[in-house]
Amino acid sequence: MPGTEPKTLRLLAIEDDPTDQSWMMVLLEESTLCPYHISFVSSMADAEVSLTVGEVDAVLLDLSLPDSWGLESLKRVLAVAPPSTPIVVLTGQDDQMLGLQAIEKGAHDYLVKGKTTGDAILRACRWAAARAEALERRMPKAGSGLELVEAPWMCVNGEATVSMVNPALLSTLQHTETEMLGSPVATFIAPQHLADTMRSLRSVISPGGPPSMAIPSRLLTADKATLPRVLTAMRVTGLESPDYLFVVVTEPRPVG
Repeated sequence: MPGTEPKTLRLLAIEDDPTDQSWMMVLLEESTLCPYHISFVSSMADAEVSLTVGEVDAVLLDLSLPDSWGLESLKRVLAVAPPSTPIVVLTGQDDQMLGLQAIEKGAHDYLVKGKTTGDAILRACRWAAARAEALERRMPKAGSGLELVEAPWMCVNGEATVSMVNPALLSTLQHTETEMLGSPVATFIAPQHLADTMRSLRSVISPGGPPSMAIPSRLLTADKATLPRVLTAMRVTGLESPDYLFVVVTEPRPVG
């Protein structure tokens, strides 16, 4: 059977320097990794409009823009891009700490101008888009009734990562949806409760395990404060997706 033709990647490059735009085009034209279509915008304001009205498979983001700088640029793109849109930082700043911070804040990769190739750029975008698409397929479908639950909750897949979360839990933990989706659930559990909580969650999602369990634990907020909470985990089995845990987060009942 002939192989499936690779998908054409739709790329949005946020880059204000015409020289760097030309350099990027030369690199990409030398690559035969996969077909692509790239559009350029030269300011964060234009990027916010493009991401609001158009669809792209990945964003290439320069951190030095005329109307935005550094990690603030990443924050602004994350705020307007659909949660499943991967962002690859492509910048002239060869700073390992900045790269790590960008990944922690939600970027999918960090590439340095002058130290990359067209293949590397397309590969980073292609893999990031594939990971985002796979994650989206594993998420429970809208209309499942979960959105009607007002209490804080999250869905945890078999890989122990957060696949869905509601606004009430985001508010409780002071995180954004981008920060939580795709992150290990262990990231949001206090270290002293991590082993017991993860053991209990894994037992519920395991075949033959209990269908539900109330798990006393402590969760971590964005500023590393700990919150005593009870995680009521229920295994959900669906025909269209692998089993996942629906975890309702409530405050423990007062004693006495």
